[in-house]
Order: sequence, then structure tokens, then C-alpha cells
Amino acid sequence: MRRAGKRWFALLTVREKILYSLEGMGIAAIAGFLCFRSIWTLTALPPAAVVFLFYQERQKKERMLLARQIEFKNLLADLYSTTAAGGTLEKALRDAVKEMKRSGGRYPVLMPQMERVILEMDRNVPAEAALERFAEASEDPEIRHFVQVLKVAARSGGSLPDIIGRTAEMAAVRMEMNAEIETLLAGRKAELKVMLAVPAGILLYMNLGSPEYMEVLYKSLTGRMIMSAGLVLYIAAFMIGRKILSIRV
Repeated sequence: MRRAGKRWFALLTVREKILYSLEGMGIAAIAGFLCFRSIWTLTALPPAAVVFLFYQERQKKERMLLARQIEFKNLLADLYSTTAAGGTLEKALRDAVKEMKRSGGRYPVLMPQMERVILEMDRNVPAEAALERFAEASEDPEIRHFVQVLKVAARSGGSLPDIIGRTAEMAAVRMEMNAEIETLLAGRKAELKVMLAVPAGILLYMNLGSPEYMEVLYKSLTGRMIMSAGLVLYIAAFMIGRKILSIRV
């Protein structure tokens, strides 16, 4: 059976696909006017919409991964409380899902996945096997590592509360480090936005204030080559800046 994640832009809703497509085409139209002043740039609008959809899906995936980390930390706390009181892993999972349902929507990412885990357990699938499938679908190395350790502990008779407690502590440390990194980089992200807005602002100002002065860049072959190179460098600077500022642990 084909997995849903293999479909194009599976993470985006229909409304998001429409809005992001229009936004991508709008950005491409503005860039085409500022850099080329040619009606032929309209042919780049559909490809620009597709590229922008890829970018927005990647952004949404990153937001979901961050949300999953927070939800996973809270889930570990619920699992720990049940196992520390002597409950089995199966009971801990069922109690945790009950708490998630009573949380008022605090688990939008993990809730559907954990419900599938409980559904598999109801079909007599071992808890370890159901969790292993959950870990594979999560695409989170921390969750995968936790499930692998949990499987080894279940086979060797290790202490579930200790394992879950240590994993919860590591998750908390990881979140704190990411929060500190985000605080340190907040100013740099604002600077990047300003730096990216300056070239477009200058071009717009020159086109409105001195259009005859800019004609050479739009009429001659050399001018068009310069504008094309500038656009490529601008896109490269955006991608490099985003990559540098997307530090996670």
C-alpha cells in the first residue's frame, strides 16, 4: 500500500496549497518585474508556485517536528507516572492516550499516531512492534532511539521507569538547548529579513524614481545578464542564510 507521505505536498491542506501557490506566483511576478520588466517572466509563475509549495511543506514539516518533540516529552511524563506506579507498558500507553484525549487538543501531531498504536494493540499486535512502526513514521531519531532501547529493555527485563525517566530528561535538555539557540538567533533572523528586503527596496525605488536611469539594465544583453546574476545570487543568499540559521540539536 502506498504511504500518504509519498504524495506531493501531503502535509499541506487544499487551502494551504491554493494560498501558497498564489503567494509563490505573486513573489515570482514581483521579482520578474523588478529584474527583467518582461512579459516572458510570466512563464515562470507555475514553476515558482511548485518551488514555493516545496519550500512551505518543508517549513511545515520542521514545525511539526518541533511540535512533536514537545508532545513527546509530555507523553514520556505520562508513561513514566504509570510505569513508576507498577503499570505495564501496554497500560501506560492506554492511560497516556486517555490523558491526551482529555488535554483539549495539546497533542495535534502525536494524537493520531498514538491512536494507531492503541488500535494495533487492540488487534493483538505487541506494544513493542506497534511502537516500532510509530517510531518509523515519526522520522525523529530521538523517538527511534527510545523505542529501540525500550525493546531491548523489554527482552532483558530492564527497568521501564528508569529508561523512560532518562529519556524524558534528555528530551527536556534538548528542548532547552533548542530554545536557547532560538533566542540567540532571533536577532540574526531579523537581520536576514532586512538584508533580503533591501535589494528589492532599492530596485523598486530606482524604478519609480529614475526609470530612465534603469533602462540600460532592461534593454541591453549585458544588463539582463547582470540582473540574472543578481537574482541568482539573491536566491543563493536566501538559501544559505536559512541554512545557517536553522541550527537544531
